[in-house]
Amino acid sequence: MYEYIKSEVEKAVPAAINKRHIIHRNPELSFQEFNTSFLVRETLSEFGIEFRPGIAGTGVLGIIKGLK
Repeated sequence: MYEYIKSEVEKAVPAAINKRHIIHRNPELSFQEFNTSFLVRETLSEFGIEFRPGIAGTGVLGIIKGLK
């Protein structure tokens, strides 16, 4: 199981770094992070993760449910 998780994380790292670069190349003022919020929602959707937008304005809450 450990090797599987490690392998999946290693595959995801380049995309995560790219998204971080996108965010840092396009800084936004506090509570005006509309592009960043869109990117987060888009990424959560790609992974099939449920989310709630509009938390404190531009915030996004990702909802990951366990088996219990």
